Amino acid sequence: MKGKRYRLRYRAINLIGPGPWSDITYVVASTYPRAPPQPRYTYVDHTKIDLVFSDTVDNGGSAIIKYHLYINEGLDGTPYHEVTTYDGQSFVYTLNVGQVLGTMTVTKGLTYTYKYTAENVIGMSDDSDQLQVAFARPPNTPVMPTFDETRSTRTQITVKWTLGVSLDSPVTGYRLYSDLGLQGDFFMVYDGNGNINKLFYTHSELTTGLIY
Repeated sequence: MKGKRYRLRYRAINLIGPGPWSDITYVVASTYPRAPPQPRYTYVDHTKIDLVFSDTVDNGGSAIIKYHLYINEGLDGTPYHEVTTYDGQSFVYTLNVGQVLGTMTVTKGLTYTYKYTAENVIGMSDDSDQLQVAFARPPNTPVMPTFDETRSTRTQITVKWTLGVSLDSPVTGYRLYSDLGLQGDFFMVYDGNGNINKLFYTHSELTTGLIY
Protein backbone atom coordinates (compact mmCIF):
# COMPACT_ATOMS: atom_id res chain seq x y z
CA MET A 1 0.00 0.00 0.00
CA LYS A 2 1.43 3.38 -1.04
CA GLY A 3 2.81 5.35 1.87
CA LYS A 4 2.81 2.40 4.29
CA ARG A 5 6.02 1.42 6.11
CA TYR A 6 7.09 -2.22 5.76
CA ARG A 7 9.66 -4.30 7.70
CA LEU A 8 11.76 -6.64 5.57
CA ARG A 9 14.28 -9.35 6.34
CA TYR A 10 15.67 -12.36 4.50
CA ARG A 11 17.87 -15.42 4.91
CA ALA A 12 19.82 -17.80 2.70
CA ILE A 13 18.89 -21.44 2.10
CA ASN A 14 21.11 -24.42 1.18
CA LEU A 15 20.71 -28.19 1.14
CA ILE A 16 20.87 -28.32 4.90
CA GLY A 17 18.15 -25.71 5.38
CA PRO A 18 17.73 -21.99 6.06
CA GLY A 19 20.40 -19.88 7.70
CA PRO A 20 19.90 -17.09 10.22
CA TRP A 21 17.79 -14.00 9.46
CA SER A 22 19.32 -10.77 8.34
CA ASP A 23 18.82 -7.59 10.30
CA ILE A 24 15.47 -5.92 9.65
CA THR A 25 15.25 -3.07 7.19
CA TYR A 26 12.38 -0.58 6.93
CA VAL A 27 10.97 0.47 3.56
CA VAL A 28 8.20 2.93 2.71
CA ALA A 29 6.13 1.96 -0.33
CA SER A 30 6.61 5.13 -2.37
CA THR A 31 7.76 6.55 -5.67
CA TYR A 32 8.74 9.91 -7.11
CA PRO A 33 6.33 12.79 -6.46
CA ARG A 34 4.14 14.10 -9.25
CA ALA A 35 5.28 17.37 -10.81
CA PRO A 36 3.84 20.33 -8.86
CA PRO A 37 1.42 22.80 -10.49
CA GLN A 38 2.67 25.72 -12.57
CA PRO A 39 4.04 28.58 -10.44
CA ARG A 40 2.01 31.79 -10.42
CA TYR A 41 2.71 35.40 -9.52
CA THR A 42 0.70 37.96 -7.61
CA TYR A 43 2.74 41.06 -8.41
CA VAL A 44 5.52 42.10 -10.79
CA ASP A 45 7.15 45.38 -11.79
CA HIS A 46 10.64 46.56 -12.79
CA THR A 47 12.04 45.83 -9.32
CA LYS A 48 10.63 42.50 -8.12
CA ILE A 49 8.25 39.57 -8.68
CA ASP A 50 6.15 37.86 -5.99
CA LEU A 51 5.90 34.16 -6.87
CA VAL A 52 3.32 31.71 -5.49
CA PHE A 53 3.62 27.91 -5.38
CA SER A 54 1.29 24.99 -4.61
CA ASP A 55 1.73 21.52 -3.16
CA THR A 56 2.04 18.63 -5.56
CA VAL A 57 -1.23 16.70 -5.70
CA ASP A 58 0.63 13.39 -5.23
CA ASN A 59 3.69 13.08 -2.98
CA GLY A 60 4.36 9.55 -4.26
CA GLY A 61 3.58 8.00 -0.89
CA SER A 62 6.32 9.81 1.02
CA ALA A 63 6.29 13.27 2.59
CA ILE A 64 7.75 16.08 0.51
CA ILE A 65 11.14 17.05 1.90
CA LYS A 66 11.40 20.33 0.01
CA TYR A 67 10.70 22.14 -3.24
CA HIS A 68 13.37 23.44 -5.60
CA LEU A 69 12.92 26.67 -7.60
CA TYR A 70 14.75 27.34 -10.86
CA ILE A 71 15.08 30.39 -13.12
CA ASN A 72 16.70 30.72 -16.53
CA GLU A 73 18.96 33.58 -17.66
CA GLY A 74 16.21 35.69 -19.22
CA LEU A 75 16.44 34.37 -22.78
CA ASP A 76 14.85 31.30 -24.37
CA GLY A 77 17.24 28.36 -24.43
CA THR A 78 19.51 29.62 -21.66
CA PRO A 79 20.38 27.32 -18.74
CA TYR A 80 18.47 27.26 -15.46
CA HIS A 81 19.90 28.20 -12.08
CA GLU A 82 18.53 26.96 -8.76
CA VAL A 83 17.38 29.78 -6.49
CA THR A 84 19.28 28.74 -3.38
CA THR A 85 17.81 31.56 -1.28
CA TYR A 86 14.38 29.92 -1.57
CA ASP A 87 13.88 27.81 1.58
CA GLY A 88 12.02 24.99 -0.17
CA GLN A 89 9.14 25.10 2.29
CA SER A 90 7.31 28.40 1.77
CA PHE A 91 4.66 28.78 -0.90
CA VAL A 92 5.62 32.40 -1.60
CA TYR A 93 8.93 33.87 -2.68
CA THR A 94 10.02 37.36 -3.76
CA LEU A 95 12.78 37.64 -6.35
CA ASN A 96 14.39 41.06 -6.72
CA VAL A 97 16.17 42.82 -9.55
CA GLY A 98 19.89 42.87 -8.76
CA GLN A 99 19.78 39.53 -6.95
CA VAL A 100 22.76 37.32 -7.81
CA LEU A 101 22.08 33.65 -8.63
CA GLY A 102 25.24 31.72 -9.35
CA THR A 103 26.92 33.51 -12.25
CA MET A 104 23.90 35.62 -13.24
CA THR A 105 22.34 38.81 -11.93
CA VAL A 106 18.58 39.36 -12.23
CA THR A 107 18.11 42.28 -14.63
CA LYS A 108 15.27 44.70 -15.29
CA GLY A 109 13.50 44.31 -18.63
CA LEU A 110 14.42 40.67 -19.26
CA THR A 111 11.78 37.94 -19.49
CA TYR A 112 12.62 35.08 -17.15
CA THR A 113 11.23 31.55 -17.10
CA TYR A 114 10.45 29.89 -13.76
CA LYS A 115 9.80 26.26 -12.80
CA TYR A 116 10.03 24.14 -9.66
CA THR A 117 10.19 20.51 -8.54
CA ALA A 118 9.16 18.47 -5.50
CA GLU A 119 11.54 16.14 -3.65
CA ASN A 120 10.79 13.18 -1.37
CA VAL A 121 12.99 10.35 -0.02
CA ILE A 122 12.89 8.58 -3.39
CA GLY A 123 14.04 11.59 -5.41
CA MET A 124 12.94 14.52 -7.52
CA SER A 125 9.68 14.98 -9.44
CA ASP A 126 9.49 16.11 -13.03
CA ASP A 127 9.54 19.86 -13.62
CA SER A 128 6.37 21.86 -13.18
CA ASP A 129 4.93 23.71 -16.14
CA GLN A 130 6.86 26.90 -16.77
CA LEU A 131 5.93 30.49 -15.97
CA GLN A 132 7.41 33.25 -18.14
CA VAL A 133 7.27 36.85 -16.89
CA ALA A 134 9.30 40.00 -17.54
CA PHE A 135 10.64 42.28 -14.82
CA ALA A 136 8.80 45.30 -16.14
CA ARG A 137 6.04 47.80 -15.54
CA PRO A 138 2.94 47.71 -17.74
CA PRO A 139 3.00 49.97 -20.81
CA ASN A 140 2.11 53.63 -20.35
CA THR A 141 -1.51 54.75 -20.74
CA PRO A 142 -2.07 55.01 -24.51
CA VAL A 143 -3.45 57.97 -26.39
CA MET A 144 -7.21 57.78 -27.06
CA PRO A 145 -7.99 55.89 -30.30
CA THR A 146 -9.44 57.89 -33.18
CA PHE A 147 -12.23 57.31 -35.70
CA ASP A 148 -11.18 56.79 -39.34
CA GLU A 149 -14.05 58.16 -41.44
CA THR A 150 -12.51 57.07 -44.74
CA ARG A 151 -12.74 53.38 -43.83
CA SER A 152 -16.02 53.40 -41.89
CA THR A 153 -19.62 52.77 -43.00
CA ARG A 154 -23.09 52.51 -41.40
CA THR A 155 -22.30 49.02 -40.12
CA GLN A 156 -18.58 49.10 -39.46
CA ILE A 157 -16.19 51.45 -37.68
CA THR A 158 -12.45 51.65 -38.20
CA VAL A 159 -10.42 52.99 -35.29
CA LYS A 160 -6.75 53.92 -35.26
CA TRP A 161 -4.20 54.28 -32.47
CA THR A 162 -0.59 55.35 -32.09
CA LEU A 163 2.49 53.38 -31.08
CA GLY A 164 2.47 52.45 -27.41
CA VAL A 165 5.21 53.38 -24.98
CA SER A 166 6.74 50.87 -22.57
CA LEU A 167 9.69 51.87 -20.39
CA ASP A 168 11.10 48.49 -19.36
CA SER A 169 10.02 45.89 -21.92
CA PRO A 170 9.05 46.32 -25.60
CA VAL A 171 5.38 46.60 -26.58
CA THR A 172 4.31 43.29 -28.13
CA GLY A 173 0.92 44.29 -29.52
CA TYR A 174 -2.44 45.88 -28.82
CA ARG A 175 -5.90 44.76 -27.66
CA LEU A 176 -9.03 46.72 -28.50
CA TYR A 177 -12.20 46.61 -26.38
CA SER A 178 -15.74 47.74 -27.18
CA ASP A 179 -18.96 48.09 -25.18
CA LEU A 180 -20.76 46.60 -28.23
CA GLY A 181 -23.09 49.58 -28.24
CA LEU A 182 -24.64 48.58 -24.91
CA GLN A 183 -23.10 51.43 -22.87
CA GLY A 184 -21.94 48.89 -20.27
CA ASP A 185 -19.06 46.47 -19.87
CA PHE A 186 -16.25 46.33 -22.41
CA PHE A 187 -15.41 43.19 -24.39
CA MET A 188 -12.26 42.45 -26.36
CA VAL A 189 -12.93 42.68 -30.09
CA TYR A 190 -9.34 42.58 -31.34
CA ASP A 191 -6.34 40.71 -29.93
CA GLY A 192 -3.20 41.95 -31.65
CA ASN A 193 -0.64 40.58 -29.21
CA GLY A 194 2.41 39.71 -31.29
CA ASN A 195 1.48 42.14 -34.08
CA ILE A 196 3.11 45.44 -33.13
CA ASN A 197 2.79 46.98 -36.59
CA LYS A 198 -1.00 46.93 -36.93
CA LEU A 199 -2.36 50.22 -35.60
CA PHE A 200 -5.99 50.03 -36.68
CA TYR A 201 -8.99 47.70 -36.51
CA THR A 202 -12.33 47.58 -38.33
CA HIS A 203 -15.17 46.72 -35.96
CA SER A 204 -17.84 45.24 -38.26
CA GLU A 205 -21.43 43.90 -38.12
CA LEU A 206 -22.56 46.89 -36.07
CA THR A 207 -26.09 48.24 -35.64
CA THR A 208 -26.68 51.57 -37.38
CA GLY A 209 -27.56 54.36 -34.94
CA LEU A 210 -25.96 52.86 -31.83
CA ILE A 211 -23.12 54.69 -30.10
CA TYR A 212 -20.03 52.53 -29.63
